[in-house]
Amino acid sequence: MIGIGINLAAAPSDTPYPAEALSTFVSPPTPAETLPLLESSLRRWLLRLERDGFGAISSAWLALGPLPGQELRLRIGAETVSGRFAGLGPGGELLLATPTGTRKIVSGEILAPAPAMPELPPEISGPPGPEPTRYGDWQYKGRVSDF
Repeated sequence: MIGIGINLAAAPSDTPYPAEALSTFVSPPTPAETLPLLESSLRRWLLRLERDGFGAISSAWLALGPLPGQELRLRIGAETVSGRFAGLGPGGELLLATPTGTRKIVSGEILAPAPAMPELPPEISGPPGPEPTRYGDWQYKGRVSDF
């Protein structure tokens, strides 16, 4: 079973990681045009798997996938796990080195890394306590005003 989504015309904005639509880059095909293209590509990979074995598939995936030792975050159902990429197992499972040992991940979603927060200079004469704009508005002495 394969789960896949292709954003042809529009991309959701409420994802925990950046999402793009194909229409951002090219005039997208219709859904009816897309399915045969996807099916053709999947068929080529399945034939290659049958003819050459899993090694050919894993080599292609590893050429484009994470680097050995690269930090990864994965969503597995409702759980998010982190670790370092340790390769692919003989059955295609992703090997994730974690502090408690290597996990074999057979199904999940690799999440894009969180964007790095810029290093900010220390604030001078700012209000004490938590950042007053942390909720997208401004609070001072219990009063809140939206921007």
